[in-house]
Amino acid sequence: MNGNVTFYVSKFHPSTEIIWKKEKNKVVEWDIQSGLEAFQSFKDRVYLDIGSGNLTITRLTKSDEGLYELESPGVRNKSEFHLKVIGEYP
Repeated sequence: MNGNVTFYVSKFHPSTEIIWKKEKNKVVEWDIQSGLEAFQSFKDRVYLDIGSGNLTITRLTKSDEGLYELESPGVRNKSEFHLKVIGEYP
């Protein structure tokens, strides 16, 4: 909890569109024309590296747990990540 996590994407080729989703809901979306937009509780807590496709989420909460997926023409294989948030260590 309250920490950061980065989802590292392998074999990503720079693209004109990147969408990260948690389950079926958008976390962040970027395209070359509109720029970057973060959604819902992820506003001011996500960083998207448009060159690598990597996504960083800061200030993790229990509600961040779930399945994250990258959708982009720059991805060759399906990129899914299962996030489990644990409490802080004493």
